[in-house]
Amino acid sequence: GQAEFFIVINPGSGARQAHEKRAEIEAVLKGSGRRYRFMPVAPGQIVSACQQAAQLAAQEHGVLVAVGGDGTLNAGAQAALTYG
Repeated sequence: GQAEFFIVINPGSGARQAHEKRAEIEAVLKGSGRRYRFMPVAPGQIVSACQQAAQLAAQEHGVLVAVGGDGTLNAGAQAALTYG
């Protein structure tokens, strides 16, 4: 089977843009039948959200996906190195 995606979208990257990106990603993944889970991100907590997503991805043999700017991608990469 296909590994589940654990998706972290930084809402600080622009509330409207983040909402639109989530809708676009969700439409594509639903259309493909891919399993996915959007991870909740509290304001200012992108690092901990990436860590939680990476930990779950490692435990469940899934894939961490970070969506946002440089800070989000760096947080996702660091979390992947820690838990991957």
